Amino acid sequence: MTGSTARVYYLPSRHGSMHEGLGAVLRARGAQLEGRELLGDFARLPFAEQLDLIWQDLASRPEHCVVAVSYGAYLYLHAQIHRAHQGTALLLSPVVGAASVPQGGLGFIPPRADALMQLASRGNFPALPKCQVHVGANDWQAAQAQRFAELAGINCHVVPDAGHALPHDYVVQQLTAVLR
Repeated sequence: MTGSTARVYYLPSRHGSMHEGLGAVLRARGAQLEGRELLGDFARLPFAEQLDLIWQDLASRPEHCVVAVSYGAYLYLHAQIHRAHQGTALLLSPVVGAASVPQGGLGFIPPRADALMQLASRGNFPALPKCQVHVGANDWQAAQAQRFAELAGINCHVVPDAGHALPHDYVVQQLTAVLR
């Protein structure tokens, strides 16, 4: 983001805000930030309506770089199924389906939990040539995210010794690379 203002469409993690965490980092680095907060009125919408709104947003912002985190990446990937966005996308610790956290015994089953993997397994997930996935080696969804990315033809980077929350310095390095 040197010299010009990067246009970013941001989808934070579940219950995430545009003004905190990575959103604050993007703003501090001069990004023109748009997107959807995954809380409040938007979070209460039916899943299909959330996807439609995201796709409408992206269709009107083809030059924006997408930065999506965790469940925000899940929404982004689902929004691509019928109408793929061909712009740059940086997906950090994406959720790609149902999972359980081994140490906590917690489970997470998002809407349409099997859809992404099924489409990718059949070779029917749309091509996203400018999309990249970054996942921690110790993330509870690491194996699933890697497998999905491989099947979908998405470039996947595994961060050693990292969990679901990727190291701040690593994330800043990736932002610098894609938001030039």
